[in-house]
Amino acid sequence: HKNKAVRIAAIKSLRDKTILLEMANNDASHDVRREAIRHIDSLPVILKVRNDHRLQGDIDIRFSTLLEQGADDADDHPEISQRLKRINNPVLNKKMALAANAVALRRTAIELIDSQPVLAECVVSDNNADNRLLAASQLTDEALIRSTLKQLGRKDKRTAQALRQHLAARKQAEEADAQAQALIQSVESLGHDEHWQRDQTRLNTLRNQWEERSDQVSDALLKRWEQSTQAADQRLGIQRQQVAAQQPIQAAKISQCELIEGFLQQLQQRQRISEHEAVELGATLDVFLQDWDDIEGLPEAMEVTLANRFHQGLHRARQQIETLQKNAQKTRYLEQIIHRAEGLCKAKSLRESAVVKLDEDWNKQKLPTDPVLAEEYRQHFSRVMNQLKYRLEKQDKARASGLKKVEGWLSDIEETLAQDKLGDAVQLQRKIDQTLKSLPGLTPQQRSGIDQRLHDCVPKIRQLQGWRHWGTDQAREALVAEAIELKAQDHSVADRAKAVRDLRQRWKSLGEIDPAAGNAQWKQFDEACSAAYALCQSHYDEEAKKRQQHLAQRVRLCEQMEAFEKETDWSSPDWRSIDKQYNQFRNQWRQSGAVARKDWKAIFERYKKAEAALESHVENERRVNLQRRQGLIEKLEGLKDHEDLAEAIQAAKDAQRAWQPTVMARRSEEQKMWKRFRAAADAIFDRETQRRESASAAERSDIEQKEKIITMLEQLSEKETLSGSELADAKQAWHDSANIRGPKGKSLERRYNEALAKVDLARDRQQLKRQLEQMENLFERQQFLDQLEMAIQTPDQTIDADIEQTWSSLQAVAQPAAVDQAMALRFEQAAKGTIDNASLLANEQQRAALLLALEILLDLDSPAEYAQQRMEHQVARLANAMNSGEKGDQIELSHQKISNYCQQGPAPLEPLKELSKRFQVIADQMVSELKLQIVAMEKE
Repeated sequence: HKNKAVRIAAIKSLRDKTILLEMANNDASHDVRREAIRHIDSLPVILKVRNDHRLQGDIDIRFSTLLEQGADDADDHPEISQRLKRINNPVLNKKMALAANAVALRRTAIELIDSQPVLAECVVSDNNADNRLLAASQLTDEALIRSTLKQLGRKDKRTAQALRQHLAARKQAEEADAQAQALIQSVESLGHDEHWQRDQTRLNTLRNQWEERSDQVSDALLKRWEQSTQAADQRLGIQRQQVAAQQPIQAAKISQCELIEGFLQQLQQRQRISEHEAVELGATLDVFLQDWDDIEGLPEAMEVTLANRFHQGLHRARQQIETLQKNAQKTRYLEQIIHRAEGLCKAKSLRESAVVKLDEDWNKQKLPTDPVLAEEYRQHFSRVMNQLKYRLEKQDKARASGLKKVEGWLSDIEETLAQDKLGDAVQLQRKIDQTLKSLPGLTPQQRSGIDQRLHDCVPKIRQLQGWRHWGTDQAREALVAEAIELKAQDHSVADRAKAVRDLRQRWKSLGEIDPAAGNAQWKQFDEACSAAYALCQSHYDEEAKKRQQHLAQRVRLCEQMEAFEKETDWSSPDWRSIDKQYNQFRNQWRQSGAVARKDWKAIFERYKKAEAALESHVENERRVNLQRRQGLIEKLEGLKDHEDLAEAIQAAKDAQRAWQPTVMARRSEEQKMWKRFRAAADAIFDRETQRRESASAAERSDIEQKEKIITMLEQLSEKETLSGSELADAKQAWHDSANIRGPKGKSLERRYNEALAKVDLARDRQQLKRQLEQMENLFERQQFLDQLEMAIQTPDQTIDADIEQTWSSLQAVAQPAAVDQAMALRFEQAAKGTIDNASLLANEQQRAALLLALEILLDLDSPAEYAQQRMEHQVARLANAMNSGEKGDQIELSHQKISNYCQQGPAPLEPLKELSKRFQVIADQMVSELKLQIVAMEKE
């Protein structure tokens, strides 16, 4: 009909599903299509309605209504599950999960449910094990899980086990989250104070701990951890930058404090100082103060502490200088006497009267009241007086020795002259004159006596000298000839020069020449020597030229030093550059060649003057720098046994960086200080080396202990018989052993788990072997009893006489007590030849029922006549919700039923034969399955 109202009215009375579907899909009016959809009462039909976004809501509503009404055809359409997922209506999902007939539909609904109570109800009420397990896997509420476990009881072991595992996993997750939150809180507490190094170490430790459990925490905690560590890294980075910026300033201020404290210690070791020293020391303190003011400031807390320390040391040093200066004023006269004594020590000759007068003046003075200072002056004066007395003694000995020699020489002269011989009289006369001039403290009487004896010898000496001239003329002629020959001889420069010197010395040793006749002879000799020496002159001229060049080099060096001293800005010096240049100057001076002797004094004095000018600038800085480095050494020596090793190591590293001197001291002093500094630093670093070696040794011991445990487990897995106590001891030893971190620890943990798995596998394998042995024995006993019971019921059948022995041999393997007792009773009755005929039929029925149950459990065929009973038995098993899918339960149940079967009494002869055959098939199947399991385990 063209009127849609008419079509709508017709739909209300229409029952034909095909027409309703046609109108729902193809009618031109949406109202008509909507009405047709509302009147469809079949789920398969509503599923065939074409999707139209304008009518999708109506389609979904009708679909939901039909599904809620429990349409009978819902089970036959798997597309219903897909539509249910798309709609995802919580109310509909709940109803389907609890009331839908189709297992798959309930499973789909369970997957969509978020309500914990509904899921708990599904776990308890759903009759499908997989659905129950699915609902259990979605339960998260701990209280509901526990109440659900109570309701389940022993109804569904698999689901109950899953819920228990869920609880255990939840508890483990909660513990992991709690530990993770504790780690995060620890990270968040880092970086809020100045101890950034400690916090950095703590952060690294926390990161290692997080790595061990990062796979056990939630994503939210992982994100929070990342944020916390990033924030901590940022805070520590800022602190590190601040500390790095402040560290040089702090080190400089600490160094300045140590410098003033070391300076004060040196002052405290003094008893007095001169006015000149007081001025110099005060200037040094002014330099310290200026250096302190030039250092940048630190944060207030650090600045106040260090400033108080520095200014306190500065104030005490100034007070000490004043005290020492006052002490010096009180001891001025004593110092003057000591100064006079020291002057006498430097004098060339010493009069005993001067020493006596000095001692008298000292005894007239009053010593200071300070016992230490008085003792110092007393020792000083005593030391100088001892030197003077020693010089007097030495001087007296020298005078006595000299007079003795003079007496001997005078005697020799007088004796020689008495024999009319000249000998060495002239030379001895000269030696006497020289000795008398050098002898200190000769009295006029001593000197006049010697002079008179010499005067008496002079006429005789002159007479003998005249006689000697003739002989010496012949010797001089020989020397002239030798000098002429020397020119023509081939000699080295050194040998030629030496030969000329020897000739001239020999000429001189001949004594004085006669002026009248000897001048021509001397001229001839001198010309010959000069001609021979002329061959050396060119060499010496070259040497002289080099000495002049060396002199020019030294002059230039002095000019450079003088210019450097004038041009350097000493108000803001670069001490390291200055010291480097200063050392270069000194090295150049040492490396410069020799100069002429006549030029040496002047150039040396000029160099020393230029050196002194530079030294006047650098000596204070050198002294300050030495004191600073001395302070570093003392600080490190004090940290040798410091409890906080990390702090001591850091101090040693800081000291190494701060060691570089600005101005070097003498090489020997530098080497001595460096050796001491190196020893102090090495003592600290050696402690760290020993600590690491000790830690490594301990870790090696722990690793060896764990490897022994693993080896013990591996050996245990290879034993034929496992000891439960040995396994427990190994586990306890592993639990008690120290934890090893890093890759080695993970490797040991993996090996331990593998060894443990091998032990478990070996234990299971041994258990199966024992079970197989027990089962085979049980089957042999049952077969023996069946044959015995059949023999009793068979006419004319004889029974072996040795059945007792056979039965005893079958009892070598122990069986459960109930089985042993029942089978022993059967044997006793059979051995006596007695059978309870009244119970044969009941025994047959009981045995047949047990065999049927075993054949079902083991999936073995049963005789055809038991088909109906088998079906009924299977239905009964399903009704009792027995979990036939779990192989372990089947085997255990099979063992129970076999034990029950073996406890049953004899059956009638013919049925017993059939029952025995069926039992043998079951026995073979059981043995085969156990052997297969053992083989499979041995391959693992």
